[in-house]
Amino acid sequence: NALMRKANPYDIAEREDQVARLMEALAGMDWRGMQVPDATEAAPIFVTGMPRSGTTLVEQIIASHSRVTGAGELADGTVSALRLLIAPKGFRKASSIPPADFATLGQDYAAMIRNRFPGADRITDKSIQTYLTLGLAKLAMPNARFIVVRRDPRDTLLSIYKNVFPAGTHLYGYDQVDLARHYTTFVRMIEFWRGLVPDWFHEIQYEDLVSDPEPQSRALIAACGLDWEEACLNFHQNTRKVETLSVFQVRQPISTGSVKAWARYGDRLAPMLDQLRRDGHIKD
Repeated sequence: NALMRKANPYDIAEREDQVARLMEALAGMDWRGMQVPDATEAAPIFVTGMPRSGTTLVEQIIASHSRVTGAGELADGTVSALRLLIAPKGFRKASSIPPADFATLGQDYAAMIRNRFPGADRITDKSIQTYLTLGLAKLAMPNARFIVVRRDPRDTLLSIYKNVFPAGTHLYGYDQVDLARHYTTFVRMIEFWRGLVPDWFHEIQYEDLVSDPEPQSRALIAACGLDWEEACLNFHQNTRKVETLSVFQVRQPISTGSVKAWARYGDRLAPMLDQLRRDGHIKD
């Protein structure tokens, strides 16, 4: 990790500033009152959260439903939504975006889905940073569903820290303090949306899912607007292509084996744990 950080300089303060400016741009919007004529009828299911938090597992459960096609990490919606906000000197206010632009955002996304997954009824999009633009995507696609996956940050960040990601991605993951500070930006965005539109997304806790899978899976499938199917409990039999680091985990039945993995490392995670305590995410 030290060598990767040396080869890939990164300033976590830039991320913190970006998220703060994004929340400022999104503030003041009448999210519930905005009317978007000609909005698409498409109903994608977005699965979002921190990397290594269980998003692949959650997507696999949903994608095991007979009506759902697992599309993986598409990113198109998040990137396009952020483009709506980009101004010459940062972000413009969301309230200044014409309703027609939201309609176009949703229609373009629906067209992309039809082109890449012809005949699909519903799709999952596991673009993990969708939480940044959740409200924008909901206005563009009123029928979309959003699933936010949460996991003990100590296990989430340890898993990021001990894995290697594609070149140029997750550059915050090579320093323990940066990892904890990045997690704080995630929590702040979720709390931001919770304060504005708490019923626009469903949260699922990884530890609850692996310890009590059936009721948690049933609630998850219901939150997606789908009827229950037993295949969702047998997600490990789903042979669809999975392109994340969790590919081997989702080929196995649910297990609690990775819960509290951080406890095995003791003081070796002290910088990360201390920062999580300073930011109020853990108390022990």
